[in-house]
Amino acid sequence: MTNKIAELLFHPKTLSKYRYTRAYKVFLYLLVLTIFFILVPILDFVISPELDITDKRRFSQMLNIDFDVAKDLPNCALDDYIYTCIDEESKQQEILTILDIFKVVSDEDNKYTKNGLYLIKLTKERVYVVNQLGFTISVEYDDLPKSWQSFDFTEIKNSTYPSDSLYYLVVGGINEIIKQYLPLIIISNILMNYVIHILELLFLTAFLYLVYSRFQYKYFELFKIAVFGRTLPITISVILNLLHIYTINSLIITFLTFLYVHLAVMKNIPLDREF
Repeated sequence: MTNKIAELLFHPKTLSKYRYTRAYKVFLYLLVLTIFFILVPILDFVISPELDITDKRRFSQMLNIDFDVAKDLPNCALDDYIYTCIDEESKQQEILTILDIFKVVSDEDNKYTKNGLYLIKLTKERVYVVNQLGFTISVEYDDLPKSWQSFDFTEIKNSTYPSDSLYYLVVGGINEIIKQYLPLIIISNILMNYVIHILELLFLTAFLYLVYSRFQYKYFELFKIAVFGRTLPITISVILNLLHIYTINSLIITFLTFLYVHLAVMKNIPLDREF
């Protein structure tokens, strides 16, 4: 086992023999590499799954939420599963926008102002999610995460740091959802990365096939070599993740995989082969 790992890491010229490996073993090995590839972020996520104030800027950019709207929140509150606003003007105010797609508003009578938006309506007894076609989903307030079952927008906008207070309200419910579905989130993350790795290798192999098919290598044989040739690049990527270096990981993985396949192929070409 140690010798095989050493070959995969440090002897790319021996990788050509993996062209005959059975397909299920190749995809199983790629799954192992994928799990190893995201091991550091998974451990970080398991140790600290909840979002906190240090994530505010990244979270805001990712979902395109401007938490500074907190200073202009309507005078509305949710208490004892009943949502109320103290005046009609507050009912007409928009609360916030997420990804320029979801607009959170009060009052059932709010209408769309732009095409393509979903409205999340906070009404007296429940939340409605409505699309432009009129398709509606309703959720009772007591079915929401506990952090979203009671709040006062007036208190938030009058707090010392309204933007932070609104952020804590938003991520409070999200943190509850994350903790509830932690195993599912991890599995989904692994599967998503697995699919991405497969697609990357399929595209890379297409290029490799154009270059090396004249040496009588089949497409799937080059794919197999590329999978096993990814061992060192993935290992280096994990080390860089541990050092919190992320910017060059993708480039290193692609370049080293190509280099290892090149060395494996060229090593196994007969000396009298015409190029």
